[in-house]
Amino acid sequence: MSAAAASASGAARMSSPENSPPVTTKGKRKERDDDDHSAGGAGGEGDGEGKIKRRNRKASRSELQCRRRKLKCDRGYPCGACRDRQEGHLCDWDAAIRLPQPHLTRDAEAQELRVQLDRLEQLIAGITGNPAAAAAIAATGAAAGEGGALSGMAEENAAEALGLLAANTSTGDEPKTIAASAAHRAHILAVAPTAQHLVQLLPPKRELEALIMHFLSWELNFFPIVHEPSFRARVHEAHATLAAQPILLALFFSIAALEMSWQLTEAGIAKKATAEKELAAKRFFEASLEGLRMGGYMEAPSLDVVRTLLTLHRCADQQNDARATSLLSQAVLAGQLIGLNREPSTTALPISPVEIEERRRLWRILVALDWLDTTGRPCLINHSQSDTREPVNAFDANITENGVTASAQFDFTPVLFIVTQSQLALVGHSVKEYIYAVKASTLPSWKVVVDQNATLHRLKASLPPLKIEGDCVVPLDAKNFATDRFRVLLHASVLQLVIRLNRPFLTRGFADQRLTEGRLACISAAHSLMFLWLGYPDSHAMSRFHAPLFHCLNGLLVTALDLFQDPFGPHAEKHRHLVALVTMRLQAREKRSDLVDEVLRIVNVLQRYALTGDLGGQHLPPFDYGPLSHSTVFTRPLPLPLTADPFHPFARAARAGGPDDGNELAPLWDALARGFGAVYAAPDRREWDELVRAQAGGGKPWEAGVDVLA
Repeated sequence: MSAAAASASGAARMSSPENSPPVTTKGKRKERDDDDHSAGGAGGEGDGEGKIKRRNRKASRSELQCRRRKLKCDRGYPCGACRDRQEGHLCDWDAAIRLPQPHLTRDAEAQELRVQLDRLEQLIAGITGNPAAAAAIAATGAAAGEGGALSGMAEENAAEALGLLAANTSTGDEPKTIAASAAHRAHILAVAPTAQHLVQLLPPKRELEALIMHFLSWELNFFPIVHEPSFRARVHEAHATLAAQPILLALFFSIAALEMSWQLTEAGIAKKATAEKELAAKRFFEASLEGLRMGGYMEAPSLDVVRTLLTLHRCADQQNDARATSLLSQAVLAGQLIGLNREPSTTALPISPVEIEERRRLWRILVALDWLDTTGRPCLINHSQSDTREPVNAFDANITENGVTASAQFDFTPVLFIVTQSQLALVGHSVKEYIYAVKASTLPSWKVVVDQNATLHRLKASLPPLKIEGDCVVPLDAKNFATDRFRVLLHASVLQLVIRLNRPFLTRGFADQRLTEGRLACISAAHSLMFLWLGYPDSHAMSRFHAPLFHCLNGLLVTALDLFQDPFGPHAEKHRHLVALVTMRLQAREKRSDLVDEVLRIVNVLQRYALTGDLGGQHLPPFDYGPLSHSTVFTRPLPLPLTADPFHPFARAARAGGPDDGNELAPLWDALARGFGAVYAAPDRREWDELVRAQAGGGKPWEAGVDVLA
């Protein structure tokens, strides 16, 4: 080889692949040679000269699910397409390129890197005692409400404060609160591929502990998912090891999301603070789900997994989130997998009294939620599937590692609420699985309805009584707020079951006088639910809870329906008065939920047609059938409400009227059933069909009743 050729060959070997021109080869033999060279490997001895490397394929810029479905991918994690399908856990970026933070532009990402670098520099300076860093820490403490100088803060607290300062990249002059900084940090760290990134999404240590302690102080009596003394100790010790405990991290996030949602109900909260807290609550909720996924929650379930799923279900239920149903089902399944349905004291493994009580409480909560659920999902727990005894009626302070000291029977304890709710759940299970069964083995009789109504009456009489003046319940004084909340929630649960049991007789009891007893029970329960909500003004702490308003909306629907079918009957004036009171107060609210707006639209249409249509008069049967006997059997199972009927999509598709046919109720009921499945006071499919047909054609609704009885 000549010197010139050797020089050219060396220059070719040293040139970069990006700068060298592409080599074009033709013929199948040449392609096979390239494959052979590539398969031989480039790392062996003697490789390098004379070897032709196989050209690399361009890496995919879409994740696997988008490639399979041929969808445009936004390269986030999870990507937008997977989030829209609620399949974020399936988002697969194997052998693909995704943006590290898809919500950031190049300039914003550069700014964020600059902020992180500044944070590290300030952290190092703070640990080494730099005066400028100490001033930065003091300024951060003043913004967080700590009162200024924090010179005596420990090193980890200094790092935390500096991290909070660095997370706030806003250049505004106004001081930033802890909540605002936490919401901003949650925004810039929305992509959380590791547990360490999730830890950065947590609020600062002091704020997180304040949220958890508020949860333990205010929610635990009515949601006793943990043993308070031992959980306080876990919170105090867990901060240093959270990155290694993704399930505990998920539990902390779920509590923070629930508490942030609670803060949204504060009176007089500013719009800016509302937006920040809503953002923070959503981020905490999603971060909790991500922590569960990282911890393999269904592959290795634990008590913390059940606690987290229950807390997320509670949070989703209060926000009318469609994921509440699946979260409850997963919680029940996880509880069964770890054996909560079996009495823990009979196991061979050594279990402390604290854990025994915790397991009993968690199982009772699961049973109550499963049997009282109104979304139409079937019960996952049967009577024969468990032998767990009731927990001991004691405060958490009475439960120690050495045993349990029972409290006096009349004391208000977390267990008292659980046990009373479990008694109501038995009735709810009968209503859901027997009376409202889609495919029942035997048809229910009138005696079953009479017996269940008697049971509900006894349970209601055993609760702390309600004093009603005018159209409102009289609240208890502030020092008895826990007892007030106890009686309001349980009275509402009893009245809810009364409506669920007797609502099918609301319209049939008007057309068939034999069922009048059921109609009157339904009307009375609806009025009482409105009394409960009207008794607590918006400034009262009770009005911040989701349950009273939700039950009041169901009572409002029942009252408006009965007013529609009987606008001149003996209950019409009371109906109009209560509907006016409730709707005026709801319309005066500056911020209303989608459910409130939907119910108000339906009530407005029902009222308008009740006032203008000729729908009055008693629709008596053609002859007197006489009273029902206890042995009378219904011709079919009592129907489910439209929102819970598993076959309602087919009914809507076949019967829903368009905007041009004069049928206003059809699209309203359709929206209610599609978006708010937990509503239990809506008509069932057959009632809905007759209602909208009568409203569109000018006829009398439910004139002949529906075929419940022969």
